[in-house]
Amino acid sequence: MARFLLVHGAWHGAWCWSRLSALLRQRGHEVQAVDLPGVGEAPERVGLVSLDDCARAIVAAAGSQPAWLVGHSLGGAAITAAAAMRPELVQALVYVAASAPLAGETHLQALSLGPSGRAVPHMTIDAERQVAGLERQDRLAAFYNLCSPAVAQEAVAAGATWQALGPAVDPLRANPPAEIARFYVRCGRDETIPLETQAALCGRLALADTATLDTDHSPFLSDPEGLAGILDRFERGEHISRGDGQEMPRGTNDVVSV
Repeated sequence: MARFLLVHGAWHGAWCWSRLSALLRQRGHEVQAVDLPGVGEAPERVGLVSLDDCARAIVAAAGSQPAWLVGHSLGGAAITAAAAMRPELVQALVYVAASAPLAGETHLQALSLGPSGRAVPHMTIDAERQVAGLERQDRLAAFYNLCSPAVAQEAVAAGATWQALGPAVDPLRANPPAEIARFYVRCGRDETIPLETQAALCGRLALADTATLDTDHSPFLSDPEGLAGILDRFERGEHISRGDGQEMPRGTNDVVSV
């Protein structure tokens, strides 16, 4: 059994992992969802947060016990930075519809490898306070397009109004060691990081395995059972990539890749 540290993306918090956390614990895993710096704070403080601050928060959450780091969206940059900072605390990196920047590259630069989704073009930038905003309707369309209406509305209500720009525009200082295993979970109907962009990110990583869920950008809400199954199989070393272009139906545990 593994210890999973779950790291959220932009405009989210540890709250978004609650359904997935319960399912992983049922499978015998230890789970901790991390709130990155700035969550719930005033814009003036949110804008002070850097990518290094996020990495340090993940390292602090890990303590002295190595863990699997699971990063969603912008959380992919954060877990990469944490693994470069303290590689001895990282057993594996799992990217869930996430950016995976290389040394010297930013989150936004990594996303430019393919088409942009619906979030970045609709952001409102407050340059003075170094934060970005995203309207309620844009968050619904970009993040939760396959969630039930009730779940989507709950998520929008829980989400942050402002997101620090630092973690998205700070370049990664160094690459994590190559010996740290890397995995990628693609989301087939993602309106934030389109599947083509996710494929481009995967194409330059030496991945131990990949899988695809037929979900929106938020599989921890739209298909937590499917995501839990993937993470469990990754940890148990069951090679699940088939490379046959098929996608995993929502709500099942038959994991495939594209």
